[in-house]
Amino acid sequence: MSSDSWIVDCDALAQSGVTIMENINDRNQKRLRDGNPGKLNSTVRGQLNSFEHELNRLRKSLSKATTSYHITEGEARRRQDKIDGLSARLKQLNEAFQEDPRSRTRDSHRGQLLGGHGSNPGGGSRNPWLEDEESEQTRGLSNEELISQQRQVIRDQDEGLEELSKAVERQKLIGWTIHNEVDHQDEIIDNLDYHVGKTTGRIERETRHVERIRVKASDKGLCCAVVLLLILIVVFLAIPKQ
Repeated sequence: MSSDSWIVDCDALAQSGVTIMENINDRNQKRLRDGNPGKLNSTVRGQLNSFEHELNRLRKSLSKATTSYHITEGEARRRQDKIDGLSARLKQLNEAFQEDPRSRTRDSHRGQLLGGHGSNPGGGSRNPWLEDEESEQTRGLSNEELISQQRQVIRDQDEGLEELSKAVERQKLIGWTIHNEVDHQDEIIDNLDYHVGKTTGRIERETRHVERIRVKASDKGLCCAVVLLLILIVVFLAIPKQ
């Protein structure tokens, strides 16, 4: 599995999630306005199916890479976080797609857009800590303007995540560069150690050779002295006595 292609596919799937949410919002607006979303329903349903299929493919690819040790443990955790985030996004998209905007009042719709008023889209009880009045930034905005504002917030968040992903990739590249440099320095040290060992071996061999020459020279000197002594004895004996 190519590391870069997996990351690219994952980022592309996250971007498609933004597009699906925009289409869901467009469908909701059309349903509220005309009562008939037209082809948007089938279009969004197909996009959700494609999203889920691609998510499963990425999950299987990550599992295969992890079990075959093609990526590090830290990289596997980082990618699993991406998969978890995409899974949560898919759940959010499905809930938004299945929700009928006509069944909500204007106030509850506005509360949903603000993230704290009205009924809980998941079917649970409302959070009483979120039953506050609107902020000055949203008061006076129509539902369409709130949706547009939410889209902009989602775009800003996605851009921030994209920049964070790029920063992580740069840090990873720096890490690999340092790793390669350390390997290169290790090779230099190993090569130097090899030549030092080879030179040491030569010095030891030459030392033994010099020692053998010294021993041989000492033996030859002793032999010469013995021969010379024998010659002197012979000469001394050959001289006639007076």
